[in-house]
Amino acid sequence: MSVSASENGSVAGIEAVSNGQTSDAEKFAPIISAALSGCTILLPVDRRSGELTAALERHGATVRLAPALTIVPHIDDEEL
Repeated sequence: MSVSASENGSVAGIEAVSNGQTSDAEKFAPIISAALSGCTILLPVDRRSGELTAALERHGATVRLAPALTIVPHIDDEEL
């Protein structure tokens, strides 16, 4: 599997995975999981907090949300 992005028609990272080699994400996942396991992380953001929470929890962290600001849609957003 390759993605057309260069003259030879492949991207190095994707080509390495298709050749049976491990990607950087696969190499570092155990290290990240070991570092985050048992940690409690406070996220002071509301935007995209669900995605970040899910990623951190996959690595063993406990996540607490405390958004300092919350974006509320304006009544006239569709018209703007």
